[in-house]
Amino acid sequence: MKRFLELVKDCLHNVKEHMPWDLEERLKENPDILLVDVREPYEYEAMHIEGSLLVPRGILESACEWDYEETEPELV
Repeated sequence: MKRFLELVKDCLHNVKEHMPWDLEERLKENPDILLVDVREPYEYEAMHIEGSLLVPRGILESACEWDYEETEPELV
């Protein structure tokens, strides 16, 4: 079984990291981008990017699968 750091290392080949200061330009290029905010609800309520989808990190995996209470259709 792979350890956490090995899983993260494997994912880095498929997941691109984007810096906050590049977001405005990326949204201009593609206004239909799905922006997922993985913070907690109280953090999202305090401040968030308009149009972002709140999916707290603790439920992200189940939000991406069908048949869970937390399922977010846009992520499936």
